[in-house]
Amino acid sequence: MADCRCFDKSFGYNKDEIVELMQESNQYALIEGLEGQETIPPPKSLLILNEADVLNLAARFGPPIEDYIL
Repeated sequence: MADCRCFDKSFGYNKDEIVELMQESNQYALIEGLEGQETIPPPKSLLILNEADVLNLAARFGPPIEDYIL
């Protein structure tokens, strides 16, 4: 899950509700942010990225594809 509202204000999610549901299910490991992540998360992980993480990824790998379309 990524907070992409920095690209478009219509993007959004209810983080607290989703995290609560995932914790109750015990099926997914919850990982918040990219800090300290040096490897790909294990299967059945929910990686939660905040705006700073999203902007860091965009700076490294480029913006969403829609930004390339004129």
